[in-house]
Amino acid sequence: MPSVQRRSRRAATERTSEGTGEQLRHLGDIRSPLGGLERIGTEDATIARFARQIEAQAAADAPFAALIDWMQDHLDRDLDVPTLARHAGYSERSFYRRFTEATGKTPAHFVEDLRLDAARTLLAKGLSVKSIAGRVGLKSSGRLGQAFERRFGMAPSLFREMHAAG
Repeated sequence: MPSVQRRSRRAATERTSEGTGEQLRHLGDIRSPLGGLERIGTEDATIARFARQIEAQAAADAPFAALIDWMQDHLDRDLDVPTLARHAGYSERSFYRRFTEATGKTPAHFVEDLRLDAARTLLAKGLSVKSIAGRVGLKSSGRLGQAFERRFGMAPSLFREMHAAG
């Protein structure tokens, strides 16, 4: 009986990912007046990147979709492979291999992406870099700054100044 439930959850996830993926693939494109597709601005490219992450979530097997939701709610915790594997119900080796196959990223890269996306959202709300670092699990403002610059090409404080809700 558990294998039947697992198959139906997987089928539901696949159906969801088909619809979601098709809709999300077009978030980074607009129609030009001449009828072709053009890439839109850098801010919208961020939306497209976020859309790809959602698409990866939708494509992931049902146990990983639930795990990803849990990860987003617990970014301030230690989200290492042993913790994630235990939460997903896999051995560490099986978890690493299956998660990487399902999402296209290693668990460490996926967690960092979740943390940086959350940090970007909080920076746009005008919060301090130090408080954000603790909330998203990057421990220090220095560590957040290094990871943020590596991913987005600018310091978190500059991003906050450019995007703070005013």
